[in-house]
Amino acid sequence: MAVGPTCSDGGRRTVAQRLAELSERVDGALPPLLARHARAAVSDSPTDLLAVADDYAALELTVYAAEATSQAVQRLRRQHSAAANDARERLAGLLGRCDLIRTPALQAGAPVLTEREWQVARLAAHGASSRAIAERLYLSARTVENHLQRIYAKLGVTGRAELWAALRSIPGHDGGDAS
Repeated sequence: MAVGPTCSDGGRRTVAQRLAELSERVDGALPPLLARHARAAVSDSPTDLLAVADDYAALELTVYAAEATSQAVQRLRRQHSAAANDARERLAGLLGRCDLIRTPALQAGAPVLTEREWQVARLAAHGASSRAIAERLYLSARTVENHLQRIYAKLGVTGRAELWAALRSIPGHDGGDAS
């Protein structure tokens, strides 16, 4: 049985397989790389996705590199891998070079924080203590700690030290100011 989306040729070949076949018939570096990207996505391999992202970056295809890295971050986060932090840092750097371009693939991996969670996360990322955050937002310190635990879970981080990079890696956000 084929894994992944199927083509219109009776469903026997996956899209990744079809891309691989087509890449052999088309000149240039991009077709085989697109086929590798599809195979890496179907195989659910963050390592392969990061390797594809490196190759896109070498060709100066920054948006493609960011998309592959975003996919890797999603998978690493699901696996609760320590490598997710490094991948998030890579993604933040790539997003910084993408200007304002935000594709559906980049948005798909973005964790959804409530407005209050964003406020707490930004303040904590800028070094504010839970007590200082509580005073500024008119909350109890316990409520701030509860918000932080939900934020950490959503972003796949274990504490404040990783928070800034995690916020920067969310498409459409740069960590924001502490206001």
